[in-house]
Amino acid sequence: MFTLDLNWLTTIILFPLLAALVIPALPDQEGKTIRLYSLGVGLIELAAL
Repeated sequence: MFTLDLNWLTTIILFPLLAALVIPALPDQEGKTIRLYSLGVGLIELAAL
């Protein structure tokens, strides 16, 4: 049987780093888009814990 061996520590560390690579590509006028994006990434990260 195939099992997915997911290393949670690696995921918790790499997910925000990979998400940060998207920030320069986001269109933003007053910083609101980046704040909402960062909030979403943070909530996903919290849910992963």
